[in-house]
Amino acid sequence: MMPVSEQTKPVLHTALCIPLLAPFLATAFLYRETLMRLGKGLMTYENSHGLIILAISLYLVWSERHELMKRPVKPSMIAGSALAALGCVLLVAGNYGASVILSDTSMIVTLFGLTWLLLGTGHFKILALPIGYLLFAYPLFDYLPAGILAHLQHITAWIAGGILKLTGISVHRDSVFLELPNVTLQVAQVCAGTSHIIALLAVSVLLAHFTLDGWLKKAGLVTAALFVGLAVNGLRVAIIGILSTWNGNGALHGPADIFYVSFVFLFGLAVIIGLNCMMGGRRRTFDGYRNAEGIKDEASHETKPGYGSGRSGGARSAVLPLSLLIATLIPVSASAYMYAYSPQPVAMKESLDSVPLRLGDWNAACASREDFVPADMRPDEKLARCYQNEAGDTLQLYVAYFTHQRQGRKVTDFTLNAYHEGSELAITIGGKRITVRRAVPNRQGPSENIYFLYSIDGRVLSDRADAKVALLVSGMLRKRTNGSLVVIKIDRKHGEAPGACADDRATLESFLPAILSKTNS
Repeated sequence: MMPVSEQTKPVLHTALCIPLLAPFLATAFLYRETLMRLGKGLMTYENSHGLIILAISLYLVWSERHELMKRPVKPSMIAGSALAALGCVLLVAGNYGASVILSDTSMIVTLFGLTWLLLGTGHFKILALPIGYLLFAYPLFDYLPAGILAHLQHITAWIAGGILKLTGISVHRDSVFLELPNVTLQVAQVCAGTSHIIALLAVSVLLAHFTLDGWLKKAGLVTAALFVGLAVNGLRVAIIGILSTWNGNGALHGPADIFYVSFVFLFGLAVIIGLNCMMGGRRRTFDGYRNAEGIKDEASHETKPGYGSGRSGGARSAVLPLSLLIATLIPVSASAYMYAYSPQPVAMKESLDSVPLRLGDWNAACASREDFVPADMRPDEKLARCYQNEAGDTLQLYVAYFTHQRQGRKVTDFTLNAYHEGSELAITIGGKRITVRRAVPNRQGPSENIYFLYSIDGRVLSDRADAKVALLVSGMLRKRTNGSLVVIKIDRKHGEAPGACADDRATLESFLPAILSKTNS
């Protein structure tokens, strides 16, 4: 064996480190868009808390450094590989379906799998919390489905209305609206309490980890934090309602809102700390637990077998390189698949402008309006047109076509601020039965007849979840994620009750074929 000179040692050390860095470099390349998006988010005011979350995660690893060094490295190739592969599959699904929340959170799953694969079960149990805690750095609640946010809005309005009634203030709750004597409050999506919930959840996870024993107690505290977050947000809205009753609209927003947010968060934090004490929380030092008398618990520092215990040197030398190879191949394979099968933009065969100006009894003879659809959808092609019949009824048509789905430009981003998805209406087109979805107003009162549907890869769908699944399947099998949204608003002038569907069904059956013949291409 030839001796190694002092000059060649640095080169040798570098060569030995390359295999160790390969899985991390491959994973970073696979999630480059996610990392760039998160990095930009950390520089904004809304998501700057992510830097604190990152620091806490690093501290969680450092606090367990002694335990990590004592545990043997025993790669778990089957379980770890399966979990890492699952993370990559979720990333592919998120990219095809343009679901940021799915593609971003898949990175955590992949890191779980790679940790399990490279280090084994013992290290995975310790590092699972620091890795999972990184989820709080994600703006997850920004990507929640509109349906979940709507439920949070209703819960917040219900809690705030109850608190206001307890104070003796006359209040009438109509969906997400709180009608007070001199002002009407609306619990918008930004007021749904997501910021309070995520902050209290993050704190409760730390408290549970450092002070509580047993998964039941830990899960109980974290679950309680969820309800406390909802409650304190309802309290915040109630405080705004009380002050608005006294001072008018000037108390709704502005600098004073910072006080409302800080007050209710500290109140919620006090509740969480109180619950933690009631559940028997105990202090923990940097090096272990302290009992009720403040004496360090030395039992937690029992020595364990060192690295590779129970394995022969030959077996160990074979397993470790194999685990490194597998951990590298998984993200590399996912990157290659996404490059080879990346969905391609699909242009329409005919422009939407080719939709006839006359359809049955309807003529394009009135000014078009787009105020009933979100302005930030940014489709690749759209059509906004108003039709009118001899009876004076008007039909507002909006069609949005996307050549492919990407962040911020997705067919499933369609939402109506003052409406939510209601019941389906079955219609027949060309002998085929399809359904359209009716938009129902959040507030009671006269409603407008608004219907919408999605056209994905030749399939007409009325459910948002079904449309996302169709986009995923079409992307993976056909390398295309093009899709269309069709929204129709009908205003009757001949006395039909709002919301009635008798004439609407016939109108849609005669109107939609010409539209779908364009969107299905």
